[in-house]
Amino acid sequence: MNSYSADWATKLYDLAHVHGPYLAASTIIWTAIYLASAPISRRVSATYRGLPFKLKMQWDNRIVAFLHAVVICYAAFWGLLCDEPLKADHLHAYSTWAYATMITACGYFIWDAVMCIIYFKEFQLGFLLHALGCLFTFLGSLDGVFMYYGYFYLTFEASTPFLNLHWFMDKLGVSNSNPFKKLNAGLLVLSFFLFRIISGCGYSAVVWQDIHRYIAATSNMANVGIMYYFYFAILLLNGLNCYWFYSIVKFATRAPKVHPSSTSTSATTTALTANDKARKKE
Repeated sequence: MNSYSADWATKLYDLAHVHGPYLAASTIIWTAIYLASAPISRRVSATYRGLPFKLKMQWDNRIVAFLHAVVICYAAFWGLLCDEPLKADHLHAYSTWAYATMITACGYFIWDAVMCIIYFKEFQLGFLLHALGCLFTFLGSLDGVFMYYGYFYLTFEASTPFLNLHWFMDKLGVSNSNPFKKLNAGLLVLSFFLFRIISGCGYSAVVWQDIHRYIAATSNMANVGIMYYFYFAILLLNGLNCYWFYSIVKFATRAPKVHPSSTSTSATTTALTANDKARKKE
């Protein structure tokens, strides 16, 4: 077996035997939250009970996305500020906190990808590729490669809670003149712009420099392949973020449409779905 094949064989073995149980546990937790959303929402929300199946599925989906974003942003910001080993070495450092954070994100994106496959007609190819792209990116850091930048890119989720709150208020028929909805819309646009456009695009040059330094210094061919994937993924993500920012501005400033049961029409849902999975849902 040549060096290239041996490096990938080791990487895949670790993925299955070392990381696999933790990935499975994380995926099960996010799946359980999704399954619990429907019975709980039926009990507490008359609006939910009046929604068609498609919107109920999206409601449950966004409950998971909201909770993931809150948890993962706390973990990522804490890591960036307080994880001293990773602050000292952006390329090679490893910590238990960083590992738990990446496992949590990977489990979520596994669940997300499965949802996109099951409801492919609703989410379509773009959302599936987004879920898989994020999954492979964070899987690549589980062995202690670029974990610090894993923290950094997970801060992109800072806009997701505001996006999903806006969606829920839309479904509940909350007017755009409502002060809380105005504030939430402003925070949505501001957080997306700061973390994904200014910070994301601006900091990419630093990340690319470190990628080149890592490629020049390592002899592990599997990690070299992962670095080239990171390079491409960052370039693609920056382009998507610019498009999503334009779409979110349109969405956040649009007046909600409400049907007789006090929920938004399917046209509203279609527009948000097309704009959204910066959601995430990155």
